[in-house]
Amino acid sequence: MGTTIITAGVAALVAFLFSILNEAIRDRRAFTRRWDKDLFDRVSSYLATTTSVVHLSSGSRDKADKNLASTIADTHQQLRVGCNQLLLIADPSVAEAALRVQRESYAVIKTSTGSSDPRPGELMPLDRLYAAIETLTEASRAQLRLQPIQRTRIRD
Repeated sequence: MGTTIITAGVAALVAFLFSILNEAIRDRRAFTRRWDKDLFDRVSSYLATTTSVVHLSSGSRDKADKNLASTIADTHQQLRVGCNQLLLIADPSVAEAALRVQRESYAVIKTSTGSSDPRPGELMPLDRLYAAIETLTEASRAQLRLQPIQRTRIRD
């Protein structure tokens, strides 16, 4: 009789521990999925804003257009806000890549207005920005546990 009670008590304790462990794992997975979706949304929006910066800063536009200057400034502000949002939810590699994209976007904007490159080097600002975008994409895919891809841009 005593061994039956002890056996039942041990079985109940083991079942209770497995129940708590299972719930903790389920909560952890739900938390991770929630932040993965937020990260995906923020990175997608950030890359779209970066594409807008590239498009607006292209050489085919009229540099004297006041509306264009205002639009570029607004887009650059959106880029900075997006970067700060990523800094809150991204792991360090994604956060550093986002900061690099923001930095290289600034160089692209400055050179598009006729100013000199704030960080001159071997590569042009646009090439540095494309490399930064590729780094951000790779780091984001790694954090989201997606398969890596060869390149984000096709270069001939």
